[in-house]
Amino acid sequence: MKIVDSLDKSWSIGHDSGNMKNFKTFFFGMFLIFSSLGAEENEVAVIDRLIVQTKIQLEIQKTLRQQLCEFQEAKELFMLADESKAFASKMVSAADSLWKSITENHMEYLFSEQYLEELQFFSSISKKHTLKRP
Repeated sequence: MKIVDSLDKSWSIGHDSGNMKNFKTFFFGMFLIFSSLGAEENEVAVIDRLIVQTKIQLEIQKTLRQQLCEFQEAKELFMLADESKAFASKMVSAADSLWKSITENHMEYLFSEQYLEELQFFSSISKKHTLKRP
């Protein structure tokens, strides 16, 4: 972790914190890949691991895109349907799923603060709705 901390200190001046998190994550991943290179491994094995990790990230991004579209569609339907409870529930559920995916995958830096606040708001409604009362 000291490598990542020193990167944060040396790069933090004049750099966007979201881009810095992305850079640190990428650098740390590359550091792990190359530091695990043993005497019996070759460069092809390293690239194979990189390809596998890239495929995993691509699937995460595709899922995130699908969730973005679902939220946008649910929001539009809610606005067009005179703000019905059924569409509100769908919108809140979609926002909650999207918010969880964004935060679990540390992709907050990709979205505007206003958009994230909107997702947090609807996600918090979802949590309040599912609480059981005594």
